[in-house]
Amino acid sequence: MKRGTKRRLAWSVALVFGLSLGLAAMALAAGEKIVVEAEAANKVVKKMEVLADPACSGGKCVWAPVNRPHGVGAEYKVEGYCEYKIKVSTAGAYKFWGYVAALDACGNSFGVQVDDNDPVKFEWAVGQQKYQWGWRDIKQLFQLSAGVHTVKILMSEDGPKMDQWMLWNDTRRVPVKLMPATLEFLVK
Repeated sequence: MKRGTKRRLAWSVALVFGLSLGLAAMALAAGEKIVVEAEAANKVVKKMEVLADPACSGGKCVWAPVNRPHGVGAEYKVEGYCEYKIKVSTAGAYKFWGYVAALDACGNSFGVQVDDNDPVKFEWAVGQQKYQWGWRDIKQLFQLSAGVHTVKILMSEDGPKMDQWMLWNDTRRVPVKLMPATLEFLVK
């Protein structure tokens, strides 16, 4: 084989190897993203409910129904949850995101519990409009091992809605739109 041919072959191999490494790095950088339609819960316990809502992906969401009087009163109890079983492939730190909408500043939170850990308050700022949808996050990261985990969305106040939620191990990225559910991570 001629010297020039060997050099071109070596460059070609190096280029293919470099591109392969680059593509692998991009795949790892994208991280594991577990996207769940909130109404796909394994279990829904009252006062949380599945609600038909044409503004939601799939036409449904979960919510804590509005109590009257709203947020107060002897009849008001914080109870109920939606429970999900998920399978995590990649161990690591995950950020929780919820595609949520609030009734008002007294109806803008849920609790989030992963496995048997203490629940974390998931509260977000309320926009000018009632039930203005958007992605909101919890600042605390969840350390998850590979395997099956239980996630609970707990009633915290009356009135908030959740269309989707996501656990994402790429903590630098921010979701901007609804995403297709990643059904391969759900355990029924």
